[in-house]
Amino acid sequence: MSWVGIDEGDLAICRINPQPRSGDIVAVALEDADWGATIKYYVEEKGRRYLKAANPLYEDIPLFEGCYRIAGVAVQFYKQPPPLFVYDRNLNLREKWADYWQSVIAKAESQGLTPEKVESMIVLFTDMIKAWGKER
Repeated sequence: MSWVGIDEGDLAICRINPQPRSGDIVAVALEDADWGATIKYYVEEKGRRYLKAANPLYEDIPLFEGCYRIAGVAVQFYKQPPPLFVYDRNLNLREKWADYWQSVIAKAESQGLTPEKVESMIVLFTDMIKAWGKER
């Protein structure tokens, strides 16, 4: 849910409510994930129930009777500073990807792409993904 500001390590405060409203952010346990919990948007539309991730690249998760348990509706999130190992991992990833991004930028420049063109392509592609997700 990082696309809406909820990051790994954040603490979710939930109100027990087995009957959330469509659009609520819920903590839910899923049978196919060994009853592991996840935080997602709860959606009811056109007679079906599903979980929606904030990241449009993730598929919706259909909810079937008996295959999930709503633990509660999120009412507040507390930010937790990441532990040192997470900071170190992120720093290492940043360093690892910095060279790769530089090569991607050089490739874009060699093809005559300006930062403005690349940005407009990203916006167009993102809009297409969002539109595709709404049609499904």
